[in-house]
Amino acid sequence: MYVSSVSFSPDGKTLASGSGDATICLWDTNTGTLKKKITGHKIGIFKKVLGKIGLLTIPYETDVLCVEFSPDGKTLASGSRDNTIRLWDANTGEPKQILRGHSGFTDSISFSPDGRVLVSGGWDIIGLWDATTGELKQTLPESTQLFTEGASSISLSPDGKTLASDNLGSPELSLWNVTTGEKKRTIAGYISRVKSVAFSPDGKTLASWDWQGKIHLWDTNTGEKKQQLFRGSRPISSIDIGCLSFSPDGKTLASGNGEEIDLWDATIGELKKTLTGHDKGVNSISFSPDGRLLASGSWDGTIRLWNAITGEPQRKLTHQTVSSVSFSPDGKILASGSLDGNIYLWDVTRGELTQKLENQNLMRGQANIYPPHIHSVSFSPDGQMLASGGSDNTIRLWDVVTGVQKQTLIGHASRVYCISFSPDSATLVSGSTDGTIRLWDTNTGQHKRMLSGHTDVVTSVAFSPDRQTLASGSWDCSVLLWNIAPSANATD
Repeated sequence: MYVSSVSFSPDGKTLASGSGDATICLWDTNTGTLKKKITGHKIGIFKKVLGKIGLLTIPYETDVLCVEFSPDGKTLASGSRDNTIRLWDANTGEPKQILRGHSGFTDSISFSPDGRVLVSGGWDIIGLWDATTGELKQTLPESTQLFTEGASSISLSPDGKTLASDNLGSPELSLWNVTTGEKKRTIAGYISRVKSVAFSPDGKTLASWDWQGKIHLWDTNTGEKKQQLFRGSRPISSIDIGCLSFSPDGKTLASGNGEEIDLWDATIGELKKTLTGHDKGVNSISFSPDGRLLASGSWDGTIRLWNAITGEPQRKLTHQTVSSVSFSPDGKILASGSLDGNIYLWDVTRGELTQKLENQNLMRGQANIYPPHIHSVSFSPDGQMLASGGSDNTIRLWDVVTGVQKQTLIGHASRVYCISFSPDSATLVSGSTDGTIRLWDTNTGQHKRMLSGHTDVVTSVAFSPDRQTLASGSWDCSVLLWNIAPSANATD
């Protein structure tokens, strides 16, 4: 199970780690041995209907998102997705107190230098707690509206008088007076978590979309921002998962915006047309190779085919909740990934389902603890393979002609969120919620390289047309460009 947070004891002899299985481990830093495993945070139950095998009850383990030792090393604090903060005896691992007050996840915690105050950052509020009594003394801000000014990261100044926090409601940092609870200053200029990235066909422009609803176009040679796309008086949604796709001629950029799809003039940055028809958020879009059709997948359980020039709807395809769409290189087949764990292949001309690629683990009732979602599907440029990445932490390569699974690529420690083939089909890149990017040999299935640089979920990956550069977007609010030429080092 993946590790979500770590913290050294003040004397450096113990390392605490929080994990996705709702446990905390205490490690001896000299020997590397496990001293104690602490349990107590809640584990919920997730139920889902899985087609042929009926109702499957899956235990969903609640992550411990943050751990922190008190300055005297006697107390360990932990925050979790179960909306609680728990204080433990750092020597025995016995529970001391449960602090309740957050209505959402607790992402970050910090003790004051004297150990009397515990500060917590969550999706709803920032809380100041009496570390001795467990009393919630104050919340910042006083309003507790979700995503207004909650924080996923906090830090106290060395004198304990100033608190710095990120801001889930905007791309800013806030500085607070801990004594009075007043905001001292706001530091602006930071971008938000990145949802999606896409290269233009000529490789000269990179488009990125962040959680603040901003679409930026970047010069890939200089790294400078070329322009930002605005929707006029109509807001760009920051709620649904963003998705971007350039048309094959590079003149149009399509973006899924809530239940709508925007078509932009990629040269001048103007909004050309908005396509409406989906009832829920659009999570994936793809242009056909000839640029005449645009496919969109949505949480409403439909795929819609649009005339990419006029914006007129052409067809509606319906199946289980759609999570990803991809055209074959010849444009005749559309592949869609689903939250039911299977992949569907459609005849684009007739609009008929031609094949269903079934997750064999589901058919045998061997789904792992997480829902078996397919997060991403992608055809290889040579049209011979289809790749899928899912919540079982694996990538599967399928033979497009026979529908037989060729290989399973194993290496990520958490769900595979995004995948992309290199232009020559020889390499597959994958991004995961474990924060890493991995490169795979598609012929042998061997793991070639791991790229570490992001500090949070990798949401999107894309090769440049010349295969020399890889772009990645992440929840850590960054877009990274990697030199992956054959002669480049793994650390480039």
